[in-house]
Amino acid sequence: MFSFNLARLAYAERKHHHVLELLQKANYRDPLHNLAAKTLLMKTYFDLGELDSLQSLLDAMRNYIQRKRVLGYHRSNYLNIIRYAEKLLRLRPNDRTAVAELRVAIEKEEVLTEKAFFLGLVKN
Repeated sequence: MFSFNLARLAYAERKHHHVLELLQKANYRDPLHNLAAKTLLMKTYFDLGELDSLQSLLDAMRNYIQRKRVLGYHRSNYLNIIRYAEKLLRLRPNDRTAVAELRVAIEKEEVLTEKAFFLGLVKN
């Protein structure tokens, strides 16, 4: 948890490469901590423009969620995070209609802990 919290601090300070180093050192036994770390890694990849790494991470997250049955109501949140991240990856920034539709969909989503992050990426 110490490395994870240091990574969160480094992310807030926009020290993305430090975030990557700290998250590589961490080993999470708790599925929710693991998914929280993967979500922080996802945000870092978005910020760095590491789109191939991002897609691989999203695939790994989806597989992890499918294997873990103990997630309960958290499952829908993390699946929504993956879904909107993939929509952002496929989004053409010049397509104003698609951008506006995605923004509305994110705003209306009830179960999405990273709503503010995604809205920051989807600008009108």
